[in-house]
Amino acid sequence: MAPDRLTEAGIEVLPTSPYIEKYQIDEEVFEQVLDDGLSYWNPRARQYDISSVRSIFAIRGDKPALDLERARAVLVTSNTAFAKAAWEYGKRYENARDVSSVITDFSLANMAWLKVPMGAAGVPTTQLLAMSYAALQPSRQLLDRYMNEIDKLEARGEISERSLQVLRSSPIVYDELTRLTLGDDAAITEETLPEIHDRITNEMKREETAKLVAEQQAHRETQESLRAQQARERQRIEAIYWDCAYRARMIAKCVWYVLGGWHLCPWHGRRPGPTLGESSVCSCASGGLCSSPNRCTSERSDRIHSR
Repeated sequence: MAPDRLTEAGIEVLPTSPYIEKYQIDEEVFEQVLDDGLSYWNPRARQYDISSVRSIFAIRGDKPALDLERARAVLVTSNTAFAKAAWEYGKRYENARDVSSVITDFSLANMAWLKVPMGAAGVPTTQLLAMSYAALQPSRQLLDRYMNEIDKLEARGEISERSLQVLRSSPIVYDELTRLTLGDDAAITEETLPEIHDRITNEMKREETAKLVAEQQAHRETQESLRAQQARERQRIEAIYWDCAYRARMIAKCVWYVLGGWHLCPWHGRRPGPTLGESSVCSCASGGLCSSPNRCTSERSDRIHSR
């Protein structure tokens, strides 16, 4: 199943590059660089990362990788720390001018978009929405502080089972916690929990009403309509961009031809010349074989000018 999906996506699976002493990296030094920035629970994972970077350098060989387009190989990962460690190693011990052997998927997407920004006009909006959503989520420290305060109230018996269930499992907790604390875990106290509980309870009651359900449904429909309209607009902009790019290439070719670029073609307009005693094919009025194509060409030119 997996090989078939890779084939459909146009991805070719190649064997691991052999060890070539000329292109071999110092694996012990790179391992130290990795240990400075990453913590591996599984030692085999560290070895796989080292082998992957070694393979990138082996595939590149002597060919310089001054930019991403001309780099023969690069490893794309979502592990920012791993990409940073590979970049540090390349800067210190390899060619500092070359593209890093490992880059993040985020960096690759940014570079690809910067090359043709109008070809995918919706990428910045999508990234902004994703970052905004992530910023609105409570941090791990905030959630830990929140759960510790709940445990204290439970240990002292100052909270009912129903309230405990609401504070721990309600899907509204994250939103209310963020609104009340603004992401500051120091704002979580024993006095904060009752307020959060009241907010959650009131919100749950409001959600039970038919009016709120209707409003939410109308809001969702509006959002879907807006998203559909934005998607159509993005598709229109992208279609215009690619159409303009195609027309620009065609016009450039025509201009090149008109300005005499066709003279540079070594085979353009050539015909096999006549051998001694033979006639050449001529396009003069006779339409037959002619032993003086230059004279016929001159006569044809005179006829054209006389018209």
